Amino acid sequence: MRHTATPPCEFLLEQLSAFIDADLSPAECRRIERHSRTCGRCAAMIEDLRAAMGVCRQAADEPLPAPVRRRAEARVRELMGRRRRPVQPGAKPRRPPR
Repeated sequence: MRHTATPPCEFLLEQLSAFIDADLSPAECRRIERHSRTCGRCAAMIEDLRAAMGVCRQAADEPLPAPVRRRAEARVRELMGRRRRPVQPGAKPRRPPR
């Protein structure tokens, strides 16, 4: 059986990340909490996202292995070198090559 998203489910899906991050108004939070008490699928999504975020937070506390850190730092330096230089005042912007 396929679950059809109701308007409260759709609202929760659109606002789930903001809800988990406590970036919604109290009224919006109450709306999601009220809905998730009666909708098992939405309640499960909230719990799954909270659990995934907890795992990510724990992993963030672990230092990267040195080879991974070196590769990441080298890639960031490479990408930063590719940034477009700011145009000097009065200079004509250059067009990128085609």
